[in-house]
Amino acid sequence: MLESTPPSPQTPLPPPRTPPPPPSHGAAPLGETLGRARARLRSLRIRTAGIAALAGLLPLELAALALSAHHPLARWAVALLPAAALVGFGAFALLWPRWAPLSDAALARRLSGEVGLRSALVSAVQLQAQLGERASGFSEELARAHIREASRAAAGVDLRRALPATPVKRAALGAAACGMLSLALVAFAGGSIARGLRAVRSSPERAAAPVKQAEPITFDIALTYVYPAYTGLPTRTVPGTTGAVSAPAGTTVRLTTRADRDVSRAELVVSGKPEQVHALAVADHRALSGGFIVDKPGAYRFRFRGAKGEVLAEGPPIPIAVEVDAPPRVQIFSPARDVEVNPRDAVAVRYDAQDDYGLRALALVFQVGSAPEQRLPLEHLSSGARHASGTYTWNLSALALSAGDRVRYHLEAQDTDTVNGPKLGKTRTQVLRVYSEAEHHRLALARVQKLWEAMIGQLAANLEAPDRTPPATYQAAAGHPGPAAFLKDAVASKVDA
Repeated sequence: MLESTPPSPQTPLPPPRTPPPPPSHGAAPLGETLGRARARLRSLRIRTAGIAALAGLLPLELAALALSAHHPLARWAVALLPAAALVGFGAFALLWPRWAPLSDAALARRLSGEVGLRSALVSAVQLQAQLGERASGFSEELARAHIREASRAAAGVDLRRALPATPVKRAALGAAACGMLSLALVAFAGGSIARGLRAVRSSPERAAAPVKQAEPITFDIALTYVYPAYTGLPTRTVPGTTGAVSAPAGTTVRLTTRADRDVSRAELVVSGKPEQVHALAVADHRALSGGFIVDKPGAYRFRFRGAKGEVLAEGPPIPIAVEVDAPPRVQIFSPARDVEVNPRDAVAVRYDAQDDYGLRALALVFQVGSAPEQRLPLEHLSSGARHASGTYTWNLSALALSAGDRVRYHLEAQDTDTVNGPKLGKTRTQVLRVYSEAEHHRLALARVQKLWEAMIGQLAANLEAPDRTPPATYQAAAGHPGPAAFLKDAVASKVDA
């Protein structure tokens, strides 16, 4: 018979675990707020670094420019400083997030005071990081509720107040100080900075490399000068020259030379804007002849062309110098600068005039008071005369002068320049004062008045003496007439003073 075994008690099964509710959407605003805060903080740091870099670069660059005027090595600093500042700023902007990462907890601590929950935001960030762990040790429902509450508070945070732009403002103040320093550098070392800038702008490689000079392509240049007619100079030929030209403006220069090779076409190029090109006659493939008119200082050069017009060779520039035609030199020997005359006097004006190439006209120019100027030709000059001198008798009676009138006058001389126009030479302006009895009377009265005041002053000084005794200086002595003479001498000395 089989014995039945009592049934053993069964171990109760654990209740099924309730699945966690879906994650709340309240954590999203918290992440967005932290993301905006991280972006603003990054922007503030980048702006601060950029302003600081530019502020420090400006005075350093000016100092390097000032040194470049005297030290060639400083020119490299002028080029390297901006590049170094740009590379440094770019490295900071790209690598700073890796060197100094901003964690959510650190951002929460900076924002907690602004949110108004103090440490609530920090704890919310910490709880959010621990959600989903098996041994969390806290209620997930309460944690999610706390996160939602902190998220709602963080959604309205003012990032401008929580993360102020104080570092940027401080960098701007530093930039203003650097700007003042830069202005001081420009004020005290502006000349050195300008010279350094010119030195930096000039290419060191180009300055160090030897300049390739064009080789002469002609030799044995003969120059024939045909001077303007007004100069009165004869035609002159100078053989065997280097080609350098020196002549007055308007001179026609004819030249002959020989090429250093066989040519079919040659021309002469005169510098200017635009250049003047004169064709040269070619004989026997090497004999060249042509010419040009001297107009202004510059240079000319020879140029050879091929049958198709291509340039085969071009010689170096040959200088052209313009000899200056100075204005006439004229002077008055007499009368003096300021003399007194009578209305019917005849004034003798003695003069001398000279010019490099010839005088054209000589005239006396005068003005009575504020009336218009008048001209009197002095003499008829022969054509090409370079010197004129003489005495002109100026009859003042024709001017109908009155007492007290003033006549201002000078001499003018014109040359015979027909190229650039006649040039004018003038003397200094002199004055003739017409005698005035009323003026002389006024001056006499003023002298008498001064004499009278001096005499009264001397008498008063003598009367106010303590003992009223004659001074020893005019005591009777041999050869001295006495007090009266002393008083007369004292008064005269005061009047003359």
